[in-house]
Amino acid sequence: MDCYKEQIKKYKNLITLNNLDNFNNIYSLSSLINACDIVITISNTTAHIAGALGKKTYLLLSKGKGELWYWLERDKQSLWYPSVKIYQQNIPGSWKEPISLLKSELSSLK
Repeated sequence: MDCYKEQIKKYKNLITLNNLDNFNNIYSLSSLINACDIVITISNTTAHIAGALGKKTYLLLSKGKGELWYWLERDKQSLWYPSVKIYQQNIPGSWKEPISLLKSELSSLK
């Protein structure tokens, strides 16, 4: 995690909460997610909680090995969680296209 500290510093609106136990306390994690305007995540518990809370969520999904049945989509939207938009790799291991599409989407929110 230390290798990312310098990269994280360049994001001015990013808040880091080090005293929350997001791994062992699902209530804290849910509260934190609920306080967010948007959530950007991978296929994990955060994605499911954000979707269940109806939070605008952008899911970065791998192709191949990481492809899971419950992330079925229709028009890039999750079938289970309508507030979750899915950006999946077209080529396993290549994040270029999904990250580019997500950046474009985020820039339109400004």
